[in-house]
Amino acid sequence: MGWTRLRTATGIARAPLVRVPAVSALGRVRKEPLVAAHDYPIGVQADGVLGLDFFRALVLRIDFARGRIALDPPKRWWHFWRAS
Repeated sequence: MGWTRLRTATGIARAPLVRVPAVSALGRVRKEPLVAAHDYPIGVQADGVLGLDFFRALVLRIDFARGRIALDPPKRWWHFWRAS
């Protein structure tokens, strides 16, 4: 599938691109996405990092006060132009 360059906290890394059957997070599923396969440094405890392509066309809401995160489809486009 090829390779990609990743910008990390310690610099630029190269990673192979692979297609996986599915990625599921926050109640959403992306089927057969192309992902960068990259190892984390020893001691990092994470299942992975989601890129902007996973969130594209969705609304990500992070509520720190309540400890909640949600990923929803957008409302009608004109709702974005009105103040909340």
